[in-house]
Amino acid sequence: MDVKAVILVGGETDSHGLTSAMAYCGDERCFEKVVKELPESISDVILVANPEQKDVDSLGYSVVFDSEVGGGPLVSILSVLNTLESGRVLVLAGDDTSLKYDHIERMLDYSDRLPRMTVVASDGGEIQPMHLILPVRVRSEIESYIQEGGRSAKEWLLDSIFMECELDGAFQRSS
Repeated sequence: MDVKAVILVGGETDSHGLTSAMAYCGDERCFEKVVKELPESISDVILVANPEQKDVDSLGYSVVFDSEVGGGPLVSILSVLNTLESGRVLVLAGDDTSLKYDHIERMLDYSDRLPRMTVVASDGGEIQPMHLILPVRVRSEIESYIQEGGRSAKEWLLDSIFMECELDGAFQRSS
């Protein structure tokens, strides 16, 4: 099983030049909390950042910069897929620490059963488009969607064939 984790750490920056994924959640960066939940079976961690984020090269992970500034998460995902020849990627939002190790393991189990299919996390029937496992081969589908003017990961998914992995209560936020 060749699955690489793709952690989206780009996006809008705050007054300190930090994106929400690079900001601190307690004593560590939010994306680092996401990385800590990854199973040992993940072969590599790749951070996807916007080109203006100069500090990400020093974090000790592979880094891919967005091919289009402000293109959104789907363009970020395509930027990574364009660097890979085969395998699958587990895509996670670097600023969302709600998924835990057992949730990710469940998604990987679904993906292992049907490795050529996209697996999308859901909670209560609501898909979570920034928590998914994609086979690298979907690159051309995403590229076509973007070339036609599409930018929404959720809309792309809804026009695709995917397997929903129900993760009851995974995305409930504390108030």
